[in-house]
Amino acid sequence: DSGGHRRLAALEDRPVVPLPVAWPQSLEPDHLACAPGDGDHTVVALTAAGSGVLVRGAGRGAAQVAPFTLEGLLELGFARSLTWGPSGLLAVTVLGKVASCPAPSSGATSAYCSEVPLPPLPGHAASAPAAAFQHEGALRVAVAHAGRLAIFHVAGAEWSEVAAVHLPETEAAVVSVAAANGHLLVTSSDGAAHHWRLSNGLPAPAPPARDRPAAAAAQRTWQSACMLAGGDKVIRLASSWKRVKGGGEQLRPELLL
Repeated sequence: DSGGHRRLAALEDRPVVPLPVAWPQSLEPDHLACAPGDGDHTVVALTAAGSGVLVRGAGRGAAQVAPFTLEGLLELGFARSLTWGPSGLLAVTVLGKVASCPAPSSGATSAYCSEVPLPPLPGHAASAPAAAFQHEGALRVAVAHAGRLAIFHVAGAEWSEVAAVHLPETEAAVVSVAAANGHLLVTSSDGAAHHWRLSNGLPAPAPPARDRPAAAAAQRTWQSACMLAGGDKVIRLASSWKRVKGGGEQLRPELLL
């Protein structure tokens, strides 16, 4: 356990900007995953059931939005997280399973997910925020629980903890864990994203950097965040109430950079 990591790298809160995304009317995505190492800032935003959109060019003018669905995911349980790595998408489900799905390809509107043959996740990982990722072909899972971010891998027939860092002390609850482009991110209910650089598949022994939206962005429900390719920009998925024709309000998703 790497102690003393409750300190934060000194970063000011910053304003965040909603991106121009033409969302389907009925879509309320829960998870966000950033494509690895590409140059056009591609992300996928999906519901826990696996339906959503692929967004290309996020933050670079008018983004290209296309429908995308993960087939077969519901058979393994609703997704609790989504990671986009070099070998495709990985989802940790509410049933404690890990699903592997091919990466979105050009023109494809769906991909079929299958269960990764693994031992059951540790008991607390079945309900705590968690994310799966690969290191040198081996699968690892990061779990945020009891004030720690613990990294597990499979040793023999069971999961074994290989490293852990303390989560920063905050009153805000952890809402998601994500792995993307060489970083682990823990997002809390106030929109703050604390991120550690990965070194040899483990969080680097340094205080996490904090990227937190300024107070003006507080009137949102924050759901997920990931690191865009390049490793220097955090993109967030949130939702907020928007006025619609007729004078009513509707909960609508947002991508914020």
